[in-house]
Amino acid sequence: MSNPSTPVTMNHGPTGRKGRRLGYKRRMLIGTWNLRSGIENQENYEMARQTLHERQLDLLCIPEAAKSEQGNERGPNGEALYWVGPTSTERRQNAGVALMCSPYAARCIISHSYASDRILVVSFALLNNLTLDVIAFYAPHSSRPASVRKTFRDQLSSVRKSISRHHFVLELGDANALVGSASPTTPDFHGALGTQGIGNQNAAGKAFLDDCAAAGMCIANTFFPHKDIHKYSYRGVNTTVIPGADPENVLYNNDFILVRRSFLSSVHDVKVYRGVNGISNFTRSDHHLVVAKLKLKLRAPRSQAPKRDHSLLASDPVVRTRYQELVRSKIAHMVSIPDEDISGTTYQQLSDVLLAVANDILPICESRLLQQPPPSPLLLELVANKKRVLETPSSPQRRVALQALSKATKKEAACCRAIERQQTGADIEDAAKHHDQGKAYRLLDVLAPKGGSNWRRTCSSSVALKDDDGGLLTSTGDQLTR
Repeated sequence: MSNPSTPVTMNHGPTGRKGRRLGYKRRMLIGTWNLRSGIENQENYEMARQTLHERQLDLLCIPEAAKSEQGNERGPNGEALYWVGPTSTERRQNAGVALMCSPYAARCIISHSYASDRILVVSFALLNNLTLDVIAFYAPHSSRPASVRKTFRDQLSSVRKSISRHHFVLELGDANALVGSASPTTPDFHGALGTQGIGNQNAAGKAFLDDCAAAGMCIANTFFPHKDIHKYSYRGVNTTVIPGADPENVLYNNDFILVRRSFLSSVHDVKVYRGVNGISNFTRSDHHLVVAKLKLKLRAPRSQAPKRDHSLLASDPVVRTRYQELVRSKIAHMVSIPDEDISGTTYQQLSDVLLAVANDILPICESRLLQQPPPSPLLLELVANKKRVLETPSSPQRRVALQALSKATKKEAACCRAIERQQTGADIEDAAKHHDQGKAYRLLDVLAPKGGSNWRRTCSSSVALKDDDGGLLTSTGDQLTR
């Protein structure tokens, strides 16, 4: 283990040509494992580090870390360890939490903070300028006073509220609560609880689920079907939780991986692994390792700048000549630099020059203007009338009027689309006659943006195509060939 006094160098943003992005074109493996005796023990620390490497985990949460104060350090292979715990004068057993990051994930860290001696928050850079906030926690045991458990829940709720709703949030740790499973007789707490849980609920579990429902979080462990042996993460001997159960065979699932409900589709699986590195978990802990597989589903960012029609540089000699003259005049004002001294800054200046000239000379691409044609006055009037009817009280006459207006609105919208397709077809014919292939392909993409199958569906029945002699083409094969 490295010297605890050596802090981890923080990256306040991605670096490199493309930047470090956690989960970039690859899946993520997230785990949580309560080692009981903590990672202050050198053997436990090596066990956690070996598990991180052999299981190819990106992040590993270690509740009950039994480390004092707060800090971070680097491991021998580049992995990063962040921890928080009570002061050195307090009892460290059954307290504290730590988060171990793989070497790749450690290079994506943006910031970290310590909310309390049981809550740790680490932020990572994701694709599309998004942020992943990982909350590692270790809840007080159910035997602790109610005031202590209430204080922890309030601190965790405060951390959840402080995070932006646009961030991807993961919560890992030991909740020391039994949540059970959703069923026709058991509520799902507004989607926070799935139907694939195990065991019963207790008071701590209900309070934990109420907080999750209020924050829009869901327990991913309860949404994936597995055998019971791959669901429970802890075997206990406390018969007060489940009266009448076998004292030697009381199964719990209190090591959870939580995610925001809007990002639940990015979680592919959550499973309990009973063996780590070929040996049983019980050699170091009575908890099992819980691993979640994630593949981020992020929408590609849309450019706000209008797209310019660069095809005119090849088809229009006047535009091409004007473009070349402006580029030469702007480059002539730049300071001449020898080839061996050209740096990335010079290339950026050249790119800015080309972009500025293109914005001055080239018009906006017509395809974007044709994708959303203006509605007809009749369609606008129908929509306004439908809106006025919706504001009236519910009645049989209102229902009949809405049905009539909806039918008329759909019919008028279909007529507008048909007229637009006819006009686009005529524009394609005109572009083909003038040998403007760029414009013809763009307009064709407006009619069939998803390929030939969409062309067959949208154009063969709605757009009139004619041959060279002006005759109407009625055959689908002839239309596709045309």
